Amino acid sequence: MLLAVPWFWLLLFFAVPFFILLRISVTDMGEGLDPFAPLAEIRDGHLLLHLKLANYLTLCKTLTQATGCKRSIPSPTCCL
Repeated sequence: MLLAVPWFWLLLFFAVPFFILLRISVTDMGEGLDPFAPLAEIRDGHLLLHLKLANYLTLCKTLTQATGCKRSIPSPTCCL
């Protein structure tokens, strides 16, 4: 019981807002659509997901390129 209270507050003030923002961040906001529109629907027996992951893909590419640039620059200690 003693651990239930801190976990509840953690869930309430951290996890819930995190998942709300995550939900909004993958929503395609083109043409003024509702950010809380359903992300999935079943049409003709197929599950359709309406996710926009382009921003996360760009972020991953940028971080990968930045890591590669850091590795290509010689450190000052190896030049001494």
